[in-house]
Amino acid sequence: MTILARRFTILCLGMGVFAAGLAMVVQHSERRHPVSAIGLNAPCPQPGGIHCRPVL
Repeated sequence: MTILARRFTILCLGMGVFAAGLAMVVQHSERRHPVSAIGLNAPCPQPGGIHCRPVL
């Protein structure tokens, strides 16, 4: 039974490290993309177009 508990603990720690790393990647990618004029959190497909405004 202790072997099963040890494996479960290692699995949970590994999943926690993976989840924290994924959260950091998602948070970093959110900061990089500008918000478009229509309020979507996506990069502007045509930066020189009439629907995109510069980020202040």
